[in-house]
Amino acid sequence: MTVIPDDIVTFIIQHKVRATHREQYEQWLRNIGREAERYPGHLGTNVIRPLDAAGQYTIISRVLVAGIIVWLMVYVIMPRYTRAVADWLYR
Repeated sequence: MTVIPDDIVTFIIQHKVRATHREQYEQWLRNIGREAERYPGHLGTNVIRPLDAAGQYTIISRVLVAGIIVWLMVYVIMPRYTRAVADWLYR
């Protein structure tokens, strides 16, 4: 199957993680990465980790445009996992 750029959605998620919870957040990243890989159409995820004390992580995830995949990412997977780390983030 040939994939053209119009078939791809890129999600960019940023979290500022408290220093006291970075180890737990890294475990969360591993878990959500494994979960995302299970879905057809997932093209990969990259994580840009913080270079300073500010603790800003940037997650870049690419998926094929397929209604169910986008729906799952936006309405099911990300909210569930984001709730799991809410107490670790700055508001």
